[in-house]
Amino acid sequence: MPALYIVCPVTGNAVDTGKVVPKTMPADYLIGNVVKCTECHQLHKWEGKEAFFIEEDGKRKKLG
Repeated sequence: MPALYIVCPVTGNAVDTGKVVPKTMPADYLIGNVVKCTECHQLHKWEGKEAFFIEEDGKRKKLG
């Protein structure tokens, strides 16, 4: 299963959420999540609709 990422609102870079889920998981299953950002070192709240996978070719694919 691939890792989920979000975009850091401070730097605009992809940040690993620490979650690994099936690509078919509905985005609305993931609500109220928090991650300590490796880019800006702040806490970011996020939901599944903001999450994405990074494909082997480097493209981003939305959850669900």
